[in-house]
Amino acid sequence: MAQELVDPWDDDGEIKPAVGIGGWLWLPLLHLIAAPFLIAMSLMARLKPLSQPANIHALVGHPAFLALTAVIGIVMLARLLFGLLCLLQLFRKRLQLPRMMTVWYGFGIAIAALGVVQFALFPAVFTQFVEPTATSSGMGMSATFSFVISGIFIVYFDVAERVKNTFVRGDAQKGIWRGLFAPADPKLPPKDPVGLGGWLLLPLLQLVVTPLYVALDLVKKILHHTALSRAEMASHHAFLLIAVVATVVAITAIALGFYCLSQFLRRRQRVPRLMLTWYAVNILLAVLLPVQMLVDRVMFAKLIGPGAAHPMVGVVTAIVINAALIAYFLRSRRVKNTFVR
Repeated sequence: MAQELVDPWDDDGEIKPAVGIGGWLWLPLLHLIAAPFLIAMSLMARLKPLSQPANIHALVGHPAFLALTAVIGIVMLARLLFGLLCLLQLFRKRLQLPRMMTVWYGFGIAIAALGVVQFALFPAVFTQFVEPTATSSGMGMSATFSFVISGIFIVYFDVAERVKNTFVRGDAQKGIWRGLFAPADPKLPPKDPVGLGGWLLLPLLQLVVTPLYVALDLVKKILHHTALSRAEMASHHAFLLIAVVATVVAITAIALGFYCLSQFLRRRQRVPRLMLTWYAVNILLAVLLPVQMLVDRVMFAKLIGPGAAHPMVGVVTAIVINAALIAYFLRSRRVKNTFVR
């Protein structure tokens, strides 16, 4: 006989039967099955250069690169082992599985972010010893894809009705480890959405990733500017003026983003207003990009560098995402119930 539980998103408290692994749950299931093989192949590719004495001698002069490689390797190994545990608990339909999957996707986000940082700091060494065909645009697109997919499934495991009705074996109050084999207690009363969960995980993820991405992009543009001659810069006053304004706005977005993150984690009452301000700064920063392109296309091409994707794609994406999150912070009940300190 199917186990029954209360759907916490159902206002009338209707008892619904527990459902099985199906629907969108097939995607993370397939991902968990394939991930150990993919992670093992990637880990071996990263460790292969260290098996050759000549490569080790060449890498001795780059201790920071070696340190980042070690950190990435440890995180990849942790994700591989934790993924196997998640797969086991998924088939057992343990109540702790949604939180475990959040941790597992967090490992993936950390690996992608560390890879981008390693390539940005050591592009020549990275292409020589890790990925010969790596480019800045390719690394950026790969990391963005990983962030988006992980963020979507983190939210899915937090809010999906099928997840709530499937993973019912265990005790949520005993934590990830102690509750793995605890008896089921699915008939929990509905609660008001509160705390750093649900769709709030997306702006939290954005607060972690966006300032780092803006900082890396700003450093890249400054390096491209320094490569230009004084004669080239002297004949493009309007473009340089907008570039200076964009630099000031980018620094403001970085500083405000880190401040918002600290207040976000403390659940301060000022967070919604701070986030609205930060989203407005992000939209302004995105709008300045096509303005630069319209003022001087030649200098704009030199600024963004070769191999970059079409800028308008990123501009439209940034405006849509920030505008949607502005609406979320204005209307969300979880936001009103969470930031109360």
